[in-house]
Amino acid sequence: MKKLGITLLVFIGIAVVMIMTCPGTEEHKAAFKAAAQGVVDEELGSAQQSDLAVLIGGMLGGYMVDNLVDSRLYTENYFVCSVGYLRPLDGSELQMVTVGLFNHVFAPSSEQIRATIDKQ
Repeated sequence: MKKLGITLLVFIGIAVVMIMTCPGTEEHKAAFKAAAQGVVDEELGSAQQSDLAVLIGGMLGGYMVDNLVDSRLYTENYFVCSVGYLRPLDGSELQMVTVGLFNHVFAPSSEQIRATIDKQ
């Protein structure tokens, strides 16, 4: 009986910590913006262009990523974790892109983002 009480207290303690450290919408937006901007930077870096074209492309790409994420990222808070969804431009089904847990947001890698873009 004593072990059951201790186990229950540990689980309740973990749940309280998870609730207190659940990331919000802004953290999801920042994590996904950083991941998407990494893809834009990689694509611009791999292209054979002049420095001016890379600079302008980076600024425009960053602006587009910021606007896309700000207008299309939607988060659901499930108390112990939060999930970020991206609303596609064509109005199809929401796509899960981030998961927040213990004050950290897990975003897709640049390879995963590139694979999704290529699949579209």
